[in-house]
Amino acid sequence: MTDTDILPAESTDPALKTRLCLMMFLQYFVQGCYLPIITLYLIQALGFSAWQIGVFGAALAVGPLLAPFLFGQIVDRHYATERVLAFCHLAGGVIMLALFVQQSFWPVVTLGVLYSILYVPTMMLTNSLSFQHLKDSDKEFPLIRLWGTIGFVVPAWIAEGVFLANLEGEALNTGRGIVLAMAGVVGLLMAAYCLTLPHTPPVKSDKKDLAPGKVIKMLRYRHFLVLVIVAFIISIVHKFYFQWNSPFLSAILKQADVTGAWEQRISSIGQVFEVLVR
Repeated sequence: MTDTDILPAESTDPALKTRLCLMMFLQYFVQGCYLPIITLYLIQALGFSAWQIGVFGAALAVGPLLAPFLFGQIVDRHYATERVLAFCHLAGGVIMLALFVQQSFWPVVTLGVLYSILYVPTMMLTNSLSFQHLKDSDKEFPLIRLWGTIGFVVPAWIAEGVFLANLEGEALNTGRGIVLAMAGVVGLLMAAYCLTLPHTPPVKSDKKDLAPGKVIKMLRYRHFLVLVIVAFIISIVHKFYFQWNSPFLSAILKQADVTGAWEQRISSIGQVFEVLVR
């Protein structure tokens, strides 16, 4: 064994790690504002039917479908990551503020699709930016990502504990839209913050082949195919959970004669345990 074998891995500057933690906090704060409660808002405040909720939820899948092609194949290869993040959050913040005031079905669906196209890639890009600047990503990234989970939890307690406190009935139903305004404002703040992040230029590569083609070829390998199938099934469960969890909790609370806004905070308990486990 040589001396180099026992040398500890070089660690990232603490100031930079703090900045990356804040980036993750803001990134998932935005999602934590609306994702756990959006269905209940659409049903109780805007009067969407079950069919309309289904259309809205399915339409949001456009973002994850297009993200690898638009951002993984084009944007991420030609533009600096922090600038792409800033653009996506700036445009996304404006769209969220538009959703806050919009009440008609098809405009809401259209805005939702546009937002998903912009937001979904930012989750991958924040990971990519972190990995490029962390010197020991295996050990340091979990703590960075942990602040994303914390950021996802905090909006529930701000929205329901502050803005919706003591509201009931129709006032509460319409008031839930505040989460969209929160997501929009924090999204704009995130856009500005992204411009202060370390410069992360695109990775230069002489290869011209497209990643989707490589993925299709990899399906020939059994272990990768199993991974894809399992991920597909988990995604179905994930979609059902976040789409219908808030109406389910609302019905349970109503049966128990519990008034006020509690659904989002109850949903956040799961993420609280994620923080404790990590």
